Parts: sequence; structure tokens; C-alpha cells
Amino acid sequence: MPISAWAWPGTRRAMPATAYSAAIEIDPKDALNYYGRGIERADSKDYEGAIADFDQAIRLNPDNPDYATAREATVAALKKGGAAPDAVGSDPKNVKTVIDRGDAFYKKGKYDRAIAEYSRAIALDPKRASAFIGRGIVLVDKGKYDAAIDDYSKVIALYPTNHDAYLGRAVAWTKKKEADRAIADFSRAIEIDAGYAPTYFGRGSAWFARGDFDKAIADYDQALKLDPKMSLARKGRKLALAARAKTAAKIAGQQATPAGSAPPAAWAAFNRGRALDNKNDYDGAIAQYGRAIALFPTFRDAYVARAFLWETKGDYTRAVADFSQAIAINPDIGVTYSDRGRNLSYQGDYDGASADYEKAVRLDPTNPRTYAGRGTFRMKRHEDTGALSDFETVLRLDRNNVFGYFGRGTIRARKADYDGAIADLNQAIKLRRNFAAAYKSRSEVWEAKGDRKRAEADQKRALRLWAE
Repeated sequence: MPISAWAWPGTRRAMPATAYSAAIEIDPKDALNYYGRGIERADSKDYEGAIADFDQAIRLNPDNPDYATAREATVAALKKGGAAPDAVGSDPKNVKTVIDRGDAFYKKGKYDRAIAEYSRAIALDPKRASAFIGRGIVLVDKGKYDAAIDDYSKVIALYPTNHDAYLGRAVAWTKKKEADRAIADFSRAIEIDAGYAPTYFGRGSAWFARGDFDKAIADYDQALKLDPKMSLARKGRKLALAARAKTAAKIAGQQATPAGSAPPAAWAAFNRGRALDNKNDYDGAIAQYGRAIALFPTFRDAYVARAFLWETKGDYTRAVADFSQAIAINPDIGVTYSDRGRNLSYQGDYDGASADYEKAVRLDPTNPRTYAGRGTFRMKRHEDTGALSDFETVLRLDRNNVFGYFGRGTIRARKADYDGAIADLNQAIKLRRNFAAAYKSRSEVWEAKGDRKRAEADQKRALRLWAE
């Protein structure tokens, strides 16, 4: 077993021996750096160099038993005949060594010296991506955003699939308050590596800056799925939820009739309704929304909120009536047509539903929700070509849209593209772990592929989720 497989004290991540050498130059009294370099040297069979490092670590911190244990194991390995190659030095002309020294200076907060080292590395190797990225990180911390963007752009020109370069440049654009450019770079970074939580957090923050709180919340959610301990994402999500609620209230006020905004009593009833709604007390919430409407008959948000609850209770006639009233108050909001269309389809009024979905897309052509609604309607009608086009549009507009993957996966299954269907349904489940319908669809695909064991497992999971 290599010595590096032992328990590592502290939380510092292992670095190459050259990085520890650079760190030792900066702080020669840090025992942990000698210990780390000793482990790296021992693993590369430089036992004599490792023993010297462990001796120094022991001199600096004689109370740490790990240092003595590591020394004893290394002495034993040397006695067994291990040859000691030349130790890795800190040759100033070695590009990797120079970059490691820059990293060490950066970690110590010595930004100017870090920049000098990265610049020297670039002079030695003008195509070394890590040198440009390292310097870019320091430049961002110093507030020199344009210079950082130049460094990241050089890396992207050399290596168009370098995730860290897009991520770094996105951070710089964010600092410059250029949210659209930041979102573009964060999105490209996600295309390259969809499993890195901080990228979703960064893009969520950019969406927040743009005022697109739904997309911000979706990205914060994905960041938390990948890293449940990311407190910044949790805080960002909370702020986005609050901002969305505040914006909705403001819009509701702007949509009021010329008689003025809703009176305080109407708002109080509406807020009581929302609180009851959140507790799944649907009848109580419906009563409060009704009171808000009685106090202010053009309270559009109250009609919409009550319509959703009628739909939840299966009363599609009343849901259609409330959505229709909301449309009469403001006929220019696309998603309301989509919501009414869905309820018309439940009633079997397919012509009316189709007309509403078309109207929704015309009014709101960049909203993935409108295309998802029409795609689902078309899928139920077995209009697979149109449905597939809608779900593809959903995913072009929002690569994290669970319904886009679910819908496309279902259509692919119908076309016997089982591998493509599995890939899409896997992604839908990754985005929403409790999505029973996705497990059910994936079960059917596994069955079609002849994998009975997986089919039964997904079927059981779907039934369990539906029962909850």
C-alpha cells in the first residue's frame, strides 16, 4: 500500500512534490508541507528525500505521531532495497514548478508575486492553459476583470473545450455585471462538464442578476442536488424565491384596473390563501382566494391561484372559468393560455386546447413552459413529430428542463430509439428524483429492451412514488 493511502491529517488536498517545494520556499516553518512532500517522495521511491522531509516535519512539530509513523514506514521500505531516484527539485526553469509556485503564492494571498510566477510560466510555455487560468483567477481577485477575460479567452482559443477557462471567464463577466455573457459561458462550461455544482451556482446567480428568478431557482436546485452542503446555493435559492414573490406582487399591482391596486384587505386574503395552499389545505385556500376576488374583482393572480387548485381537485370546468377570467383581465400573458389549454384537453375539448397552446407560443416564444405544454398535448394526441419538435425547443431554451427530457424520451421510445429514450429518461430522473412518470416510462423501455429486472425495479419505484 502506498504511503499516500494513509489517513491524511487536516483537510488540505494532496499536491505534487514540486508544489510542496514551492510552499516550503514561502513558509519554511510549515511542518505539514514537509510531511506532504515526504509522502509524495516516498510514493515515487525517493526514500532518502522522504526521510529528510519527515525529519524536518518532526523537528517542527514533534507531537504529531503521523510524522514518525511515516518515517518508520519509509525507513523500512528503504531497507528492503528500494532505490532512491533523484528527488524532484524546484528548478525555476521547469514550467510546472513555476506554476506550482504561483499557486502557493496565491494561497498565501500574495497576488502580485503569484502573477509574476504565472507570467514567467507563460513566457516559458505560451500554450500552457493552467498558467493563464491561474493568472486569470488572481486577476479577478484583484478586480482586473478585463485582463482576466483576456487570459481566459486565450485558453479558449487554444483549447475550445477547456471547462475551467469558460467558468473563469463567466465569473469575470459576472463581476463586470454582464449577465448575458456570463450565462453564455456558464452554459458552455455545463455542456463540457454537467457534474460540477459551482457552475450551476454561478449561472443561477447570473440569472438572478437578470431578474429571471425561475431559472435562477432551477440552477440553484441543480447545484444543491450535486452538492447538498453548498450553503451559498441554498442562500441564493432563498433569495430568488423571495425576489420572485416580490416581483409577482408588483406585477399583480401593475395589472390592476384604473381604479387602483388591490386594497390591503384583498392582499391579506390572498396571502392567507397562499399560506393555506402551501399546507395543502386546498378548500381553505380556495375560500381565501375567493374572498380576495370579492374584495377586488380584477385580482388576476387570485384567479390564477384558485384555478390551479380547482385543477388539483379535478374540477376542470371551474379551472377553465378562472383561467378565462385571468385572460380577460390581461390577455397578453402566454402561460395562462397554456394552463387553460391543459384543462380544456382534460375536458376533451382538443380544438380549444390546441388554439390556446398556439396562442401561448405566439405570445411567449422564448418560454420553455409554453412549448412543454404544447408538446405534452401533442404527445397525448400521438402527434409525435410536432411533439418532438416542441421538446427539442424546450431543451434549447433550458437544458435543465425535466419535462423536455421526459417528453423527448417518451417520443424516442415510441420510435424504438430505446438507447436514446433511456438517456433522456435518466436525465429526467437525475433532475427530479421523485418523478414517478419518468420511472414508469423507463420501466416500459427496459421491458422493450428485454431487461426484465430493471423494468420491474423501475415499475416498483414508480408505484411507490405514486402511493406517497
